[in-house]
This record gives sequence, structure tokens and C-alpha cells, in this order.
Amino acid sequence: MLRPIALAAGGTGGHLFPAEALAGELARRGERPVLFTDARTAARLGPGFAGVETHVIRAAGVA
Repeated sequence: MLRPIALAAGGTGGHLFPAEALAGELARRGERPVLFTDARTAARLGPGFAGVETHVIRAAGVA
């Protein structure tokens, strides 16, 4: 089994869209991208994350 390549992104598109592009490219190259994100973002994942192992973690902004 391939070792995972961890991607952490959530919140704004400024983090999520680059992670989506990277996940797609890594998968295309036969790698195993794994996404770590928060619940609010997990509900809005785009098609670039289709088939990508995803883990939803508790997270919050800095107050």
C-alpha cells in the first residue's frame, strides 16, 4: 500500500482550491492523497476530491 500524502485544508477557498488541485494531480500520478479538513468544509468538497480519503477533524479559527 502506498504511504499517504497528507493535505490539510479548510475554511476558505484560498486553502481548499489549491489542495483540491494538488490532490487531483497526486492521484493522477498514482499517489495516495489524504485530506484532513473540518466539518464546515467537508460539506462543500468539490469533484477534485472524489475518491480521496478524507478525515474530518475538530477545528476552529483563532479568536
